Amino acid sequence: MRKLVAITVSATSLVLAASAPAVLPTPSKKFEGVTSEHGINGFKPTVTFKTSTGGRALRNFVFQTVGCFGHGAFPVGVDPFADTLWRVASIPVGATGVVSAKLSPRPTRSDAGTMAMTIRGTFASRTRLVGKVTFSQEQSGSDCGPLTVKFAATTS
Repeated sequence: MRKLVAITVSATSLVLAASAPAVLPTPSKKFEGVTSEHGINGFKPTVTFKTSTGGRALRNFVFQTVGCFGHGAFPVGVDPFADTLWRVASIPVGATGVVSAKLSPRPTRSDAGTMAMTIRGTFASRTRLVGKVTFSQEQSGSDCGPLTVKFAATTS
């Protein structure tokens, strides 16, 4: 009987832990992380943002990617992601810490074309956002996508 109770308690604890709700992030904190896009020349693409004072928005979300058209030779020792920033001024955070939005980020390069982006993520803790960005890109009359990259960002 004790063994049955112990197994039931353990199983219930695992189910509750796996289904624990997301949380709101720590307000006014800078978050940084990397994406699952392959690295180039030893550099990995990053995501950065700052949470709003109430924790209900991501401010100045910056996503690095060489995008759909970033193939070819890159100079050795140069970070190809440093020039390929896509910026969103504000992304809402739901009451339970869920981020889900369709956006049109702005490139920092005039020749980068346009991008349609969907971001989905969950604050697994007050200091960690785990999610994915799905994007399509149009540049110089060509289009591609959707491509999806995962990311994790933590407070710095």
